[in-house]
Formats: sequence, structure tokens, C-alpha cells
Amino acid sequence: MDPVLEVITAALTPVVMISTCAVLILGIGNKHTAMSDRLRELTIEFRQPATIAARKSNLRRQMQLFQRRIRHASAAHRWLYSAVTCFVTITPLMIVGRTAVPGPFILALFVSGVLLMLGAVVSELLELRLANRTLEMEMEDVVS
Repeated sequence: MDPVLEVITAALTPVVMISTCAVLILGIGNKHTAMSDRLRELTIEFRQPATIAARKSNLRRQMQLFQRRIRHASAAHRWLYSAVTCFVTITPLMIVGRTAVPGPFILALFVSGVLLMLGAVVSELLELRLANRTLEMEMEDVVS
């Protein structure tokens, strides 16, 4: 295979991973915005004089879960941006310094990026578990 084509082919892998991270970042960003909006709605309801004590207790517990959920989403964002940094670093190294940069270093960057993506997915799964608990709390007085 032509050496130039080999470089282009090898450089595409991190670019695909960057695109994958970007899609995940967008999804988490949208979720983060929705959570922030919902948290603002809950705080407004909490501060209303007409809100009864039992509802305020429920809202307080929900807001505590929202704090944890937002921390998970923020962590996932950080993991993904770190992964993007790994993948972005790989591309010029592969194109410019293919012979000067040792393969194990590039491989370590790639594996690090993949592991960071995995960390983001785990963080999102933890957030999803809390999201279900938040929904259950919101329905406590309706379905019980």
C-alpha cells in the first residue's frame, strides 16, 4: 500500500473517535441543559409559599439527586473532552511524526482515549440510574 494512503487511513481512526465523542458530548450537553431547567423549576416551586411541607421535602430530595446527576454529567463531559484531546493529539503525530514518534506512545494515547470514553459512559449510566430515582420521587404522591 502507498505510504501516503497508510498515513491517511491510520489518521482516520482518531478522527472517527473524535466524531463519536462529539455526538456523546452533544447528547450530554442537551441532557445537562434539561436537568438545569428542571432544577430551576423545582427551586421555584419549592420557594412558593403555597407549597406544602410534604411536597417541599420531596422537592428537597429530588434536588439532592439532581445535584448528583449534574455531577455525573459534568464528569462525563470532562472524560469525553479528555478523550478528544487524546485523539486530536494522535492525528498530527501520525501524519507528521510517524517515524519519529514511537508506535507504543500513539497506541497508549489511543487506548487512553478509549478508556476515557468508557469512563464517560459509566458516568452516564450512573446518572441514568439517578434519573430513574428522580422520576420515581416525582410520582410518589400520584401512584402510591
